[in-house]
Amino acid sequence: MRKSKKIIGGLRKNGSRWYARFEPSAEFPSQETTTAVFVVPFYNDQILAVNIQEGDHKGWDIPGGYLNKDESIKEALHREVYEEAGVELSEYTPIGYIESDYNSEKMTYMVIFWGQVTDLKPFKADFEAVERRLMNFEEFKKEYSGGNPDLLKVILEAAWSYHQRRKKK
Repeated sequence: MRKSKKIIGGLRKNGSRWYARFEPSAEFPSQETTTAVFVVPFYNDQILAVNIQEGDHKGWDIPGGYLNKDESIKEALHREVYEEAGVELSEYTPIGYIESDYNSEKMTYMVIFWGQVTDLKPFKADFEAVERRLMNFEEFKKEYSGGNPDLLKVILEAAWSYHQRRKKK
């Protein structure tokens, strides 16, 4: 069994502690405990990043978001990448999940996917993403302005590693 990666944590407003960690895995957690999906989409060897301008979230990130009621993990994946990046994935596979008790006292999971984009259709800015851009691995790490940069670095490294292994096949 692979060792989990990067544990982060902090204090909630009520003073209780929360934590999150990335667990490399090709398996999904249960549908009932999965709250969100994210994808690191590749077009050739570049990451397709989105500039999110919604609520408190401002800046470059990977596509993703919460599951809607009665929506499967895969349905949410396809919806989120289309809503935010305006693309469809030609291939995808789970590379791990984030285990966290950040939003509640119970454990929830966010599934992380590697994805391949083969057709960049014209982009139309919407209420969440106002721009999309292809970035190399190092550029995206510098430009990222989403959640936790340390946790994202581990996720990006897992996605890049999977992408490189896949290319060798």
